[in-house]
This record gives sequence, C-alpha cells and structure tokens, in this order.
Amino acid sequence: MKEKILAIIFALVMIILAGKSWYGFIASYFFKIELASSTQLKFKKISESEVEVTGYDLGLEGNLKIPKKILIGLDVYTVAGIGDVAFNGCKGLKSIKIPKSVSSIGYSAFSGCSGMESIEIPNSVKKIGYSAFLGCSRLSSIKIPEGITSVSGETFSGCRYLRSIKIPDGVTWIGNKAFSGCSGLERIEIPHSVKWIGYGAFSGCGGLSGIEIPQNITCISDEVFSDCIGFKTIEIPKSVTGIGARAFSGCRRLTSIVIPKSVTSIGNGTFSDCRSLISIDVSSENPKYSSVDGVLYNKDMTEIIFVPKGIKGAFFIPSGVTRIGERSFEDCNDLTYIKIPKSVNDIGDYAFSGCKDLGVVILSNEVHLGKMSFDGCKSVTYVK
Repeated sequence: MKEKILAIIFALVMIILAGKSWYGFIASYFFKIELASSTQLKFKKISESEVEVTGYDLGLEGNLKIPKKILIGLDVYTVAGIGDVAFNGCKGLKSIKIPKSVSSIGYSAFSGCSGMESIEIPNSVKKIGYSAFLGCSRLSSIKIPEGITSVSGETFSGCRYLRSIKIPDGVTWIGNKAFSGCSGLERIEIPHSVKWIGYGAFSGCGGLSGIEIPQNITCISDEVFSDCIGFKTIEIPKSVTGIGARAFSGCRRLTSIVIPKSVTSIGNGTFSDCRSLISIDVSSENPKYSSVDGVLYNKDMTEIIFVPKGIKGAFFIPSGVTRIGERSFEDCNDLTYIKIPKSVNDIGDYAFSGCKDLGVVILSNEVHLGKMSFDGCKSVTYVK
C-alpha cells in the first residue's frame, strides 16, 4: 500500500514538472512567446500584463530581435517598452529589431552602442528619450517613427555614420544638440510642423551643404548650425525674429546670407569664423538692421555690427558711424587698410583682433578703445 502511494506521489510530481516544461515549449513553438529565462535580456513588470526591457546579460552581441511577448513562470507578458539605459554601453550589438508592441524608448537606452549599425523602430513607438542613441557612432540608417512628436536632446548626437534623416510630419520641436556631431549627415528633411529647434541641434554636421529651415520657426537658437563647414547658402524664413549667439559660427564655406525684415535680434558671434562670407544683405524694410556693400550695420548706420571675413583690400568706414562693435572685424585676414573717421568715438573689445595684415589710420585721439581692440594688427596710426 505504501509503495502504491509513493508511486502516485512521484508520478504527480513528474507530471507537474513535465507540465511546466511542455507549457514553455508550446508557448514558444506555437505562439511565438519566448521564455524570459531563455533570452539574454532583463525585464521589469510595469503592469499586470506588460514588461519593459531593463538590461542585458554580459556578452550580448550580434543581431538582436527583441520578443513581442515573453513567458515568466506561467504568465505571458507583452514587451511594451525599452527602459532607461537598458542597452547603455553594449558595444557588441550590431543590429536590433524592436517589436510593434513597444511604445516607448527610455533615455540613454542605446547610448554608447558604438558597434550598432542598424535598428528597426516600429511606428508604434511614440516616445524616444533623451540621448537614446548618443554615441552610436556606426549607426548608418534609422527611420524615426511616424507617431513621434518631438526629437529629444542629444538623441542622435555623435552618430557620425548617419547619412540621411527624415523627421516625420507632426514633430513640433527638436531638442538641444539632437544631431550634434553627426559629421557624415548629408541630407535632412525637417517638416514645417517644427516650431522650435534647440541649442546646438545641428552643430558639427559638416556633411550638410545646406538646410531648409521650417517656415514656423521664430528663433534660430544659439550655436544651432555652428561648425557646419559644408554650408554654402542658408535662407532665413520670414517668420524668424531672432538669431542666437554663434548660430552660424564656423560655417567656413558660407558665402552670403540674407536677413529678412522680421529679424530684430542678432546674437554675439553669429557669423564668427565664417571665412568665405563676403556679403550680408538685410531687407530694406528691416526696422533694426541695415547693410551696405555686404557689411552689417544698425538701422541708422551709426554702428558697425559685423564685417564679413571674405572682404579684401581697403575699407573706408562711412562718416556718421560712431561705434565699431565688439569683434566686428575680428580675423578679417585679407583686409590691408582701414580708415576710421572722426565721428567714431568707441571701438569695442577685440574689434580688429587677428587682422594680421591690417594697417589702421585713426583720425581722432578722442576715441575709447576696448580691450585688445587692435591685437595682432600690422600697424595703428593716429592722425590729428
């Protein structure tokens, strides 16, 4: 009798154990549901029926397909998100396919995945977090999902191999440094739904030869296109009222720029180190700025604000100018002679700094000189 009871108990235990194994086999084979324990991924429950990927096992490499559903114990969960820093620093990953069940990608989720070449993101994804793909230096292509309404700061910063990007309709803003350092980027499409582009968003995108700024933009942020050394021309929309500090600094191939009547604010160093720039043309209807022979003045032409670096030879400052602005002639290396009239009573800091071949004649001793106004100039002569 005892032997029979023990045999029955043993049989029941074996059935239970076998049942779990067969349950997992059936789920995987017939319903494409993976056992969580069979993946190299870590998960966290975020609801009664959903999980998000939170990390990975050491040694994860190659091509990864994230499962749509997983089995934990006897319960089935839908993979609904990629968590914050989930794959951060996973240098062995080469490609990733994200399932249609995922709706969000957390901040720095894939940052530092320097070996990743491609990733498939479904249109089910509605949110991509800050610096999600920061430093994915070998990522050569990506499609931003249609449901995205914003591109967060530093999302693709340092993705040097990206060649082209299409930002979908419906996106309203692009965050600070979102594409900074994407030096291989040759083409980007920005929809007119975009109303704001953040600080340094495209700085260092040297492969771009130009960009179409959306018509709804009202402010060009600080350093937004700095060091875009491939820029040759740029059109500022009539909607723009302000241009930030160093917005186009280092755009060394930029030859000309037109400033519409709507612009009433231009920041410091906006066109610094634009070595090929020979002309700034301001609309005659602009209430605050004017231009003559490619030089930027205030409206009543009492102050010189900026002189393009491409201007050569001699330059004669018009009588009536009372102030030469800070850094206005800085690094104008091809200027050889300049005559400053008696009307000028103030010369700003570093106004002629770095003009190594420039000889300056000042027709008045009663002029205030800013810090290092003529630093590096060939000669400065005062004539009473």
